[in-house]
This record gives sequence, C-alpha cells and structure tokens, in this order.
Amino acid sequence: MNRQLEDFCTHFGLELGVDNVHNSELLARAFRKYFKLPSILRLNDLQELGIKIGILDIRPVALPSGSRGLYSRINGDIIIGYRKDDWDGSQEFTIPHEFREIIGSVMKGLFPSFEESAGEILENEADSFAAALLMDSKAFREDTISSGLDPIFLHEKYHKSYIAVVSRMAQVLNNDAYSPFWGMVFERKENTPHGFLLSGCFHRAIPYIPKARYEIPNLIFPKRGQLVPLSGSLRKAVEQNEAVYIHRLVGLDFWDRYCLSALIRPVIWKNNVMKLVVIAIPFEHNYKITPQLNNVCPLIVKEVFQFLWGKS
Repeated sequence: MNRQLEDFCTHFGLELGVDNVHNSELLARAFRKYFKLPSILRLNDLQELGIKIGILDIRPVALPSGSRGLYSRINGDIIIGYRKDDWDGSQEFTIPHEFREIIGSVMKGLFPSFEESAGEILENEADSFAAALLMDSKAFREDTISSGLDPIFLHEKYHKSYIAVVSRMAQVLNNDAYSPFWGMVFERKENTPHGFLLSGCFHRAIPYIPKARYEIPNLIFPKRGQLVPLSGSLRKAVEQNEAVYIHRLVGLDFWDRYCLSALIRPVIWKNNVMKLVVIAIPFEHNYKITPQLNNVCPLIVKEVFQFLWGKS
C-alpha cells in the first residue's frame, strides 16, 4: 500500500484532530480537498481514486444477501469488494463507505489513542461519509427542502441509493433550525423471514433545543439489521402499493411533548415492493412535507399508536 492515504490521515489528525474522524461532513470535505476530487464521482472515478490512495484492487464480488461490500487485508494490501449484482448507484455508495472504515483502521495505526466507533455507529458514520463525499451539501439541502423532504425524488435526481439519500438528508438538516428529521429504509430480502421487513438503516437529524427530548426508543425506529413486523401502516404500503401518510404517530412515552407525522413510500422493483422508505418529523412541522404529499397523494391514516406497524 502506498502512503497517500496514510499521509492524508496524518495531515487530518494533526491539523483537525483525530476525534474529528467521527465528524463525517468535515472528514469528507477534507478528503475531497486533499485529493482534489471532482464535484461528481462515478464508479470509475472511485475505482481510480482507490488505486491512487493505495487500495490494491476494487472489484465486484458475490456477497451473501444483506451485505453490500467489505474490505480485507492480504499480506498488507487492501482489497475492496462491492456487490456485483447491485445497481451502479448503490455500488458507488458502497466504495466510499469502505473508504471510511479503512480510514479508521489507518488512523488507529497512526494515532494509538484514537477510538474508532463500532457496530451501527460505525456503519452510520461510514454511510454519512460516503453520502457527503458523493452529494454536495448546498444543492442537496435546497432540493431536500423544496421537494418536501422527498427521498424518492432525491434518489432519482442524484442517482444514489436510498440509504445514501436518507443519510444525506439527515446530514444537511442537522444542527440547524429547520426541523428534527428521522429517516429509515426497510427492505425485503431473500432471507428475510415471511411477514417481516429488515431495517436497512436509521438516520436522524436532531437540532439542539433546550429542554426538548428527541431520543426515540429503538422499537419506534429500529436499528440497522433489526426485523420488524410487516403489519399496520407498513403492510398497507406494501399490499396497496401506494404511499401511506400517518398524520399523527402518538403515544411516544419517552417524549415530553411531541407526536410525529410519518410518510411511508414504497419502492417497486420487478412489479414487487422491495423497499419502504420512511421519513418522520414532529407533527407541528408537518406542513414542511406538503409538496411531497401533494405530489404522491398518499393513503391517509389519521392516527397510529406508538409504532409504524401499529394499528390505526
């Protein structure tokens, strides 16, 4: 492996601090500047970039259901594999996701005090880094707001995976006064048990508001890899093949004052619903998704108690 990635990590650690590796937006911006990357990165660009920074090979491989990519070290050399039967937008997201995990490993070797994240936290940080590297924040934020927080529109415009889009939405809406936002992707895969969906990701943007509680139990918005029942509003979206708008998601016992509004959007592949993309915002801010509601004309559910898959 050549030293370009090590040189970047050394520069970043000394100039910006090793703990800022967890700041995905800052890390992606520094990475883009250091390697003088173009504004748009496609699959070939990412493969060439990988070779430039010292990755021995980036190749399509056969992977088990549920796995989009991985990296391995062989005699000191790094190889990245991405799922060969994924569409190119998803492959383009997987490669920089693996870059972020490799950066963490290199940082640990250079700065022994560095504490890398693990599990879902690391996966979400890698998602956020990849999304920030692939999608410009200013333009994406403007499109997010003007579309009424529409993940399907953003997926089509930016040609990126739904997980990438949801992650980027959370990033560009974070730490400002726009609105708390939660986004998730539920998937139907070959090995998913009948009657269940698999949580593909969960990202949130939570501006700081004193004395307000924005932490949500995992049962409401499950972590990556959790199974959830295909019932309630989720089932309606699948069986009727149309968007479902939950006007009020109530009974959130961990909250001081808020209920939510949530919109479930089905994703069709080969005449089957293969994904559900869900966004949620506080009920009092639901006017912000009006452009999306006007566009999709969803089935409306007036009230659901506690869970997306609960009874109305």
